[in-house]
Amino acid sequence: MKTLTTTLLIILAIQSSALASNSGQANLNSQQPVQLLQLVDQKFEPIYGQEPYQATCSQEVFDHTATSCTTEMDSVCDGGGEVCETQSDSVCNSQGCTSVPRNVCHETAQTCTSVPRNVCHDYAVYRTEYYSCTKYRTVVVGQRLVKTFNHQIEVAINNAAALDTDSLAVGVNISEDSISAQLVSSFKRAVLNYKIEKVSDVDAGDVQNIKDRITIDLGMSAEKVKMIESASISGLELGQSALRFNLSNASEIMQNLKIAIKLVRNPKFWVSTTLYDGSLKSSDLGLVAQGTSIKALIPFQKMGIDSIGSTRHDLSVSVSLDPGAILNAADFRSDLNKKLDQSLSKVNPTF
Repeated sequence: MKTLTTTLLIILAIQSSALASNSGQANLNSQQPVQLLQLVDQKFEPIYGQEPYQATCSQEVFDHTATSCTTEMDSVCDGGGEVCETQSDSVCNSQGCTSVPRNVCHETAQTCTSVPRNVCHDYAVYRTEYYSCTKYRTVVVGQRLVKTFNHQIEVAINNAAALDTDSLAVGVNISEDSISAQLVSSFKRAVLNYKIEKVSDVDAGDVQNIKDRITIDLGMSAEKVKMIESASISGLELGQSALRFNLSNASEIMQNLKIAIKLVRNPKFWVSTTLYDGSLKSSDLGLVAQGTSIKALIPFQKMGIDSIGSTRHDLSVSVSLDPGAILNAADFRSDLNKKLDQSLSKVNPTF
């Protein structure tokens, strides 16, 4: 009975794993603008074990005894010690002088020489002996489920009525607690702006339940996107506290532009300094349209600069489309990559 229960548990685990999917597809149209997806991802860690394998081992065994001899030098010394002799001293008085013997001693140094001596000793000689043996290595023997990520994802299109009879197939993928989306097939009628937001996240350790929302908007139409092809930039000027330029045939895309600016202070006898190198969104600049064109005036305060004085400067401006995060960017790649450039080199402010 115990074996049967274990088998059933294994089968249920396999079935559960087979049903769990970390990718799905939402099919949206004007009649079904919202779809809910349930996706599951699982994190595993390896289980390691010891695996036996046949190998060749070695050991050192005694073979024979050998003799080794070396020459060592011994020091042999001779002589030295105390040497005594009799000396006579003359002792004189009123009656005359008499010779009196006296014993005198002194130390003498030894004479040493090096004498070679042959010293021999026996030692054991070993040989390496090889034999078949069993060794063990660490291998992955399985995997252990450590965490499950349950995603409940709402995929919705805001202005679904604008789809008319078209439909959108949106692929959604999850990887642990992250989520991504892509368009399954082309949609060339309009730019599809989208955003992904996490609605709630409950982490219980081995299970994490997450609610996500993917919101899609039909942005610029394909016709409006194509207007970037006929737009042009001219009249770039540098002022004390602002820069200005003209954009022709761009009023329809005025709120969807990205303006890249690089301003470098370039004095004649000093090191150049980059004052600004970044991008601004046209929607944050309050640009004004005049007919089909735009008269752009950008205060330096938008770039964190007060004023630039009368020193020479290099200025470059690049204008391109910036529709935000685009779900179908591949359909408009050439238009999105088009840039309108103009530069001024080493000029003083003119207004």
